Amino acid sequence: MAELNFPPLRLLAKDKEEIHILSAHLQDGLLPLTSIHFDKDTKIFTCLLNRFCWEHLNTHPNEELYYRVHSGFSVANVQNVHRRNFDHRRNERVLNLLMITVDEPKEKYQTIHLLFSGDREIRLEVESIHCQLGDVDNPWHTSKRPMHLYEHLEELEKKRA
Repeated sequence: MAELNFPPLRLLAKDKEEIHILSAHLQDGLLPLTSIHFDKDTKIFTCLLNRFCWEHLNTHPNEELYYRVHSGFSVANVQNVHRRNFDHRRNERVLNLLMITVDEPKEKYQTIHLLFSGDREIRLEVESIHCQLGDVDNPWHTSKRPMHLYEHLEELEKKRA
């Protein structure tokens, strides 16, 4: 296969609309619990994900050939971190990131929600939105493309017809 020549993705988000763009790029990212870190002194939340490269989805239109890449994601100005539905005894677990959302500002904080499959969530209370996403490696080939519920339903309908 030919050498990949994709520039690394580098994104910055400072408002709700820009978070929506980050969320689209991180959808179906695989996140090991062991890669999550919150530094209380610097107030920075970081994690390393194995993200699906949605931006390169149609690079090989006649083949089932896609890309994944390791990416770093950070959120600054974090005052509090809350987790929901996590089993802290099983740190080897890998989470599937579904989406990132932001609440409207309330009092002095905004809340950024990282929503995962299995009804898991990380909530970050921030003074202001400042998120970064950056690829830290070269993309690699994969034949697996994430499939979403509506695609599974369409596939079942085709089989029934």
